Amino acid sequence: SFYHNHENIGKTKAYELGLIYPQEIAASLSSTFVDTKNIKTVVDLCAAPGGKSINVLNKLDKDVLLVSNDYNHSRVEILSQNLERLGLDNVIITNKKVNDLADQLENFADLVVLDAPCSGEGMIRKYPEILDEYSLDNIVELSKLQAELLEDAYRILKGNGQLLYSTCTYAFEEDEDQIKQFLSKHNDMHLVKIGDKHSSTLDGTIKLSPLDNTEGQFICLMVKDDNNIHSSFKELKPIKEKLVDDFILENINIDNYYLYKHNEHYYMSLIPLIDLKANVMRYGIYVGDIVNKRFEEKQS
Repeated sequence: SFYHNHENIGKTKAYELGLIYPQEIAASLSSTFVDTKNIKTVVDLCAAPGGKSINVLNKLDKDVLLVSNDYNHSRVEILSQNLERLGLDNVIITNKKVNDLADQLENFADLVVLDAPCSGEGMIRKYPEILDEYSLDNIVELSKLQAELLEDAYRILKGNGQLLYSTCTYAFEEDEDQIKQFLSKHNDMHLVKIGDKHSSTLDGTIKLSPLDNTEGQFICLMVKDDNNIHSSFKELKPIKEKLVDDFILENINIDNYYLYKHNEHYYMSLIPLIDLKANVMRYGIYVGDIVNKRFEEKQS
């Protein structure tokens, strides 16, 4: 990672070409604590705008499958744009309730990322308008939501899998207390010690603040005991389409790929993808469409 002082980095050519992804330093740190060995499947439950999905995939092998989800439709559009701009192809982007996704993906993921919706106390320095809706009642309600999301994350997680939990708040109800309650319910989940000198009251977790010259961030990594459960998931059926295949061969110069048709659009991936039925935004990278018997590539 690099610091920058560009006034509008989102307008630079490097940004448009997908060479960089700007992110606040505290938010970018969480993925650095993940053990990257033996990860083949990742689920990011509240992924928009995509920073943590991007950070994780940048650390992993190219044959890792990512399911990147967000329940908010407008935010998932931004998520899709960011992942596509960076050229991440082995990605399924979904717009589902987390509970519904957990029903489909029980015991699926080697890594689950849960950057949970929170009260945002750690962002007040940057966005003071957060104070307009700030209340203890809001913290209590959000802590209930986070507890539900953690239960869904637990269902999705494989044995020996890692669960990365983070928020951008200081509230104990959403951070340390939340994790203590979760661990008390699941004796097969264990904290991985990732920090010992920051201001978190839960040993092994990290809590950053403006005192660290960052925005606020709580980071916790847990691992699940091996449960000897092996689940299988139905793969999405790839297709052959000469117009699209010819375009890929001539312009992308690869011959080992999987072509999919979804909502009348054509997508490609370098690995097989699983079938997640409804509320899927895209499977892999959007290549283009067939219009009037001609292939029209996706325009940036």
